Amino acid sequence: DTGEAAPFGRPGWDHVPISRAIQASAALPGLFPPVLIDGKHFVDGALKKTVHATVALDDGVDLLLCLNPLVPFHAENHDAHGTRIPPLVKGGFPTVMSQTFRSMIHSRLALGFKHYERSYPNTDIVLIEPDQRDAELFFANTFSYRQRRELAEHAYQQTRALLRDRAGHLGPLLSRHGIALDERALRDPTLHLLSDLPAKGSPVDRLNRSLDILEHHLT
Repeated sequence: DTGEAAPFGRPGWDHVPISRAIQASAALPGLFPPVLIDGKHFVDGALKKTVHATVALDDGVDLLLCLNPLVPFHAENHDAHGTRIPPLVKGGFPTVMSQTFRSMIHSRLALGFKHYERSYPNTDIVLIEPDQRDAELFFANTFSYRQRRELAEHAYQQTRALLRDRAGHLGPLLSRHGIALDERALRDPTLHLLSDLPAKGSPVDRLNRSLDILEHHLT
């Protein structure tokens, strides 16, 4: 009703249970209904600002870690599995809108981070994002109960790879704050978030993946 942000947890908002605050923060219009708190309705704060980093920056934090899972997809001829990727317009309205929404969020995020770097020069800001060429993440059906487990494992492995690739930059930066990357864990090929997933190339797994992709395009 006002378009103003509600910083849950800050004075005046600290009476709201964290479970209720998370529910409101996830209430993306069109997917989930607004959440009623103290007689007012709340929706996802991303509609106002992609990352409300100033809440922490104004408190004088030395190190700020930001996670942005929504990036625009950079379509190439084939994905990591060698599967040919058709033009996104072939996915219909849902896929086009997903790419549009991601592009808007990402461009707004980039502008915001330039402002943060200028306005808060004494704070180290680290942004963690997925690879924009990650077809498995972009085409995943996040509403699929089964696929969420595969997605969690995929994200875990991709994050380890990202940290390995950026270790040369992140290592010195994090050390200034008493944090060290565990490079042994980052390079250990036996580490998994989940241990009971079906084999990647099994026929059942391929069938379930195809059905999930079909469901994603039809909903």
